[in-house]
Amino acid sequence: MKFEECIDKVNKALEELNKEDLSLDTSIKIYKNALLDIKKAREILDNAKLEVEKIDE
Repeated sequence: MKFEECIDKVNKALEELNKEDLSLDTSIKIYKNALLDIKKAREILDNAKLEVEKIDE
C-alpha cells in the first residue's frame, strides 16, 4: 500500500467516525483499522527518510 492510500483510508475512517449513528462496536473496529493504517503510513515515511539519508551520505 502507498502512503497516499493509507492517508485516504484514515480520512475515510475519520468521516465514518463522525457519523452519529455508529454503534460502539463499529466505531472501535473503524478506529483500530485506522490505527493500523497510520502505523503503515509511518513505516512508509520512515523508510523514505532512510532512503534520503542514504542518498545524502
